[in-house]
Amino acid sequence: MSEVASGRRALLIFAALAMIPLPQLGASQTAIRRVPAPYTSPLSGSEMYREYCASCHGVSAKGKGPAAAALKTAPTDLTQLAAKNGVCLEITTRKGHSLSNGHVAKMAGATGSKLVIDTDTHEPGDLVTDEFARTVLLGAGIGRRHIDEILQNSRELADRAIRKFK
Repeated sequence: MSEVASGRRALLIFAALAMIPLPQLGASQTAIRRVPAPYTSPLSGSEMYREYCASCHGVSAKGKGPAAAALKTAPTDLTQLAAKNGVCLEITTRKGHSLSNGHVAKMAGATGSKLVIDTDTHEPGDLVTDEFARTVLLGAGIGRRHIDEILQNSRELADRAIRKFK
């Protein structure tokens, strides 16, 4: 092979290698784009979480949101924090508020959180019987075998609150 052919071949190999993208220093860092937070209704906890929290904590609240990799400190796994602190998730019997009960039940199952049932009572007419509470829990997709446990969780939470204020 002549020197010219050898030089051309080396040039072609060099050109081909130059076109292969090589990782750049710092390329593994995710850029943070700062944008103003959109308005969300304070009446919708799930909408507020989705807009203000999920980018870091993730939809499942386990700290694996799309922006998590760009943070210097990893976001907290909120499901573990809630379980550690005895936070219960609430199934509500209140008309209109109960539209998210299925989602709440699903999240409790996924995170191992305790569930309670709450009437969100504003007046005596908001109080419900155990039978109606059981109907609401079934409507939220909760199996019959968990209903007594949820009612017991609610009683225990109420007893704890009463003892705290005595």
